[in-house]
Amino acid sequence: MKALLTPKRLLQALLLVIGVIGITLAVRQNPTAREVVRDAFAGLFGFFTTPFILEASIAIGGLIAVVTYNQWRINREGDGWVTLSDPEPPLPTPPHSAPTPPSPDTNHSLQ
Repeated sequence: MKALLTPKRLLQALLLVIGVIGITLAVRQNPTAREVVRDAFAGLFGFFTTPFILEASIAIGGLIAVVTYNQWRINREGDGWVTLSDPEPPLPTPPHSAPTPPSPDTNHSLQ
């Protein structure tokens, strides 16, 4: 099972928090930064709410959520691979010298 807190994950979380704090401080202090962030969100909102893009992004987001949950569950519970054993011993093979029974088509009478 993988560790929940690895150095790589901690670094990613730290960088994300620092980025959010930096953007928040820039928006609060600078009117130009506020306008840039507002225009960026307005453009993204307009792009993602167009009919095809909205449907496709929701479908892709749902697929990513399901695959992510499945990977998390497999890492937590194991892959669930089961190997079935063969409880019955193999059947003995008939001896090679056993006579073959006659078929009902053959006529053994002399005519």
